[in-house]
Amino acid sequence: MPNERWHDLPPRLPFLRTVYGRPAIVDVRAAFFDVRRTVRLWMRTGRLGWQCEPQTRAKVWERLVVFWDVSGSMKTFLEDYGQLWSRLALTHPRMGIFAVGTEMKDVTATFRANQGGHLYEHLRRFKTLWEGGTNLGAVLTQWLDEYGDVWLRGSVAVLLVSDGWDRGSEVELETALVALVRRRARLYWLNPWQDSLGFEPRTRALQVAQPYLSGMASGLSVASLISLS
Repeated sequence: MPNERWHDLPPRLPFLRTVYGRPAIVDVRAAFFDVRRTVRLWMRTGRLGWQCEPQTRAKVWERLVVFWDVSGSMKTFLEDYGQLWSRLALTHPRMGIFAVGTEMKDVTATFRANQGGHLYEHLRRFKTLWEGGTNLGAVLTQWLDEYGDVWLRGSVAVLLVSDGWDRGSEVELETALVALVRRRARLYWLNPWQDSLGFEPRTRALQVAQPYLSGMASGLSVASLISLS
């Protein structure tokens, strides 16, 4: 698939919200004040003291987490979505990409290094990801335990990218989705078949997820992504 598919992709995904964040902390002792502005304050007043200038709060895009089903039934769309993640990884510094099957692998660094073109070769090293089907409930539960405290701080958008064919427990999946929503995550589902004639969300996973979703789209075109806004 040519890269021109994403030529008109905006710098920021339209459904991502702008939030207030703080600049990176240079020194842990400066966690609550701006070092440079505080030094200038001391120079103006002519004395050192406890009076400090607070850190400036800047507008940033909220965090974006992608759970990308790379099991056998999604193999046809690996390149399509892979090129999308390659583009987004360059413009969305607060983005995490997790390839999922019956297990989970953080592939964010692969796309940060702009190696998406060699994705299939990279994934072949993790056979359980793409040969064993998908167990989204178990994967989300694992992710909540291992990464939840890191990513679910403040507003966050979550993309669930899958055709919905899932071999796991419906109860476990719903429990994980509820946990995400309770921690202020907005859930969107990208299904490559969404724009197909007569499409209906008939798989068990999609039916379980629907009440918790803020939107659904195929995610295979710029217009599709914009429709989520």
